[in-house]
Amino acid sequence: MLSMIGYYRNVARTGDSVKVSGTLEHVENLESGAVCYQVVVGTATREKEYIEPV
Repeated sequence: MLSMIGYYRNVARTGDSVKVSGTLEHVENLESGAVCYQVVVGTATREKEYIEPV
């Protein structure tokens, strides 16, 4: 998860389970070729973006 605004700061810590809605991004490390995905919250491109602990 990646938050673009401070509103979501300290909602979750490493190892916590969360429910999240945001923009899914494909991320590729250009040096190693490793691929991962991240959810970006706080972009204002979606109507309902949130991070909730479960």
